[in-house]
Order: sequence, then structure tokens, then C-alpha cells
Amino acid sequence: MKKLTTLALTLLVIGVTAQNSLGILKGKVYHKETNESFVGAKVYVTLAGQKIFSGTNYDGEYTINALPSGTYDVVITHEMYDTVRIEGVNVNPEQFNFAPTVYLSKDRTLKDVVIKADKIPLIDKGATGTRISITAEQIKSMPVRFDIGRLAIATGAVSSTNDGQELYFRGSRSGDVIYLIDGIKIIGGKPVLPAGSIQNFSVYTGGLPARFGDTMGGVISIETKSYFDLYYEYLRNQ
Repeated sequence: MKKLTTLALTLLVIGVTAQNSLGILKGKVYHKETNESFVGAKVYVTLAGQKIFSGTNYDGEYTINALPSGTYDVVITHEMYDTVRIEGVNVNPEQFNFAPTVYLSKDRTLKDVVIKADKIPLIDKGATGTRISITAEQIKSMPVRFDIGRLAIATGAVSSTNDGQELYFRGSRSGDVIYLIDGIKIIGGKPVLPAGSIQNFSVYTGGLPARFGDTMGGVISIETKSYFDLYYEYLRNQ
């Protein structure tokens, strides 16, 4: 039993740390009756079968740090109030992600209240306009999902040579593109990956983080799904 527990914890750590980068989830909670900030509400998401908890402060705000990119259900609860579940909250890497505002009510007869998170645009350009990100859910519906180069071109920030073999960013030469998979630089041109293995596809067109190094073009960063992402996806499809 001890060995199984150790193995499970080891896989959990590997599954989380295998992610290229992490995102931060933030949100606000108010009293429905008074519209005042709700202090002391319990908030959690589930990752690889484990609950990650946070709580609301005096401003009714909560923060969950270091979440691998993906889609989460956020649960907000308090022993004297109803429980609210926000379904389908997207978390993108290396940025703040905001869940819909929640109002907790004392009307316990409602039991669980379910809120559907708003669908994010196909291409989320973010606040700075230098990073464009596509999630796994969005990639599923894209006809170009089987080609890394065409996925990059679909963001509108990348062009290709006439033969379609090389990509280049506006104002740069062809070949001045860095490819990263889970933080590891890929040498020898466009990588080939199964579409179902991609958790997040990001294109950096400027303001590159220092960890990417120097380039006259841009960066295409691919974060693959963890072992647990693939396992739970397999279970859902059974």
C-alpha cells in the first residue's frame, strides 16, 4: 500500500511538473443578499483527482496559483450558504485567468448552483497583444489541427514561405523561429505531434520572456498534456 501511495504521488508530481508553464486563477465572491464582499468562502479546483484549495479574503477575492493550463470546474462553498460550481473555466499558462463573479445565497433549498463559464474567443490575444494562445478544446474543432505550421498561421501572427516549409514572423527572416515543446528547444524544423497530445499552443510575437533566449523572429511554444490529462480524457471517452 505504501509503495502504491508513493507511486501515485510521484506520478502526480511528474504530471504537473511536465507542464511547460503554469497559470493563475482569480475570482471574486459576494453576498447575494447584501452585495458585499464574501469573506471566508472555500474555493477549490480538482487536478489529477486532488483538490487544490483557496479562500476568499476581505475583498471577496481568491487566487489559485500554479495551475497547469486546461479547463477546470471551480467550486465555491460555505457551510452556511449554497454551493456554486462554475463549469468550464479556462486556464492559460503564464497569465492571470479570471473566473466569473459568484454571489452566494443563504437559500439552501437551491442546493448546488451551476454556472457555465463564458466561452473564450478562438484566438485569445491576451492583454499585451504579444502572446496568442490556443487551448486543447479549441484545437479539437480546427481543421488545421494536424499541422503545427498551419496552427501557427491560423493565429494571424505567422506567415509561411511559398513552399509552406518554413514559417516566419512579420518583419523577420524565414528560419528565425524557435520551437519549444514543454520548455525544450526543438532543432531541425517544425515538430510533428498528434493533435490530441497538445494542451496549449502559444505564439509569442514580441516581448519574449528571458527564458526563451534571443531570436529575431518569434517563439512557438507547445505544452503537451500530462499523464493525468490523457488518463481522464480516456475515461471520459469510454
